[in-house]
Amino acid sequence: MIISASSITVAFILENNLLRVSQIYLYTALFVFLLSMIICYPFFKLCDQTAVIVKHYIETRKSFGGYRERFK
Repeated sequence: MIISASSITVAFILENNLLRVSQIYLYTALFVFLLSMIICYPFFKLCDQTAVIVKHYIETRKSFGGYRERFK
């Protein structure tokens, strides 16, 4: 995310002509940003799914633990 944040900043600066730099830097920053988003997006979805599974597992363990305690 640091790479994409820095590339957004560079693109913003270049687009507003705050720095007189060639267009190559702008396109490079945008390319890096898009590439990082394409690479990172599935991992974020995977992390969300993992969090849901872990939460479900913890709740299931709690309910089974309570069930076991009641019938000892």
